[in-house]
Amino acid sequence: MRDIPSRFRARVRHEPDRSYAVLVEGPDGEVLVGATGSLRAVRRVAREGAASLFGMPPERVAEEHLDVVVPQPPYGRDGQWVRIVPAGERECLDFAPVPTNEEVDELRRYLARSAEPPS
Repeated sequence: MRDIPSRFRARVRHEPDRSYAVLVEGPDGEVLVGATGSLRAVRRVAREGAASLFGMPPERVAEEHLDVVVPQPPYGRDGQWVRIVPAGERECLDFAPVPTNEEVDELRRYLARSAEPPS
């Protein structure tokens, strides 16, 4: 029987079709265990994938022992400017902001860095 870790680690990868690939750290390294189009289903996919990798029922993977990392997608790749601004006690999304010159420069620097090949 495989050693069961005290914590299960999963990572989410943003796919080009806007779905979420779920990768779980198993005994032989990180393994793609499934994909979903719903952010709400990511933890379920991770729990079921971890259980499968370690040969146990999903209910044995306790929620408090499951770490799921969902990275922020790089902003600006699809040309959509989105800014979250505080509005009193609520937050609202501004889908047509007027960016400052500094924000445009920052986005261009980010895109230039992401286009560079890894060294």
